Amino acid sequence: MKRYLFKTSLSALLIGLSLYSNLAVAGERVHRYTVTVDDLLTTIKVEACFEGRPEFALVAESLDAALALQSAEIKSTGKKVTPSGKISLHDLGENDCIL
Repeated sequence: MKRYLFKTSLSALLIGLSLYSNLAVAGERVHRYTVTVDDLLTTIKVEACFEGRPEFALVAESLDAALALQSAEIKSTGKKVTPSGKISLHDLGENDCIL
């Protein structure tokens, strides 16, 4: 009985992993964020990279975030981005980043 349960559990696990890997390949895109903090803990720099071409904007939950933002630019072109309540990602290219 234990051997049957083990084989059944193993089969279910393998099917689950197979489904997960198929969905991951065909499904969601992966985005990467790299965060660095200076030695005095006064400045945070974020590099946000997007798989494919992003079709959205970055929006902060905090109203104070816009006051703290010092700059934003597109990595591939060096073009400065002017935020207005959000950072538009419309001008980013394929697999591009915002700094």
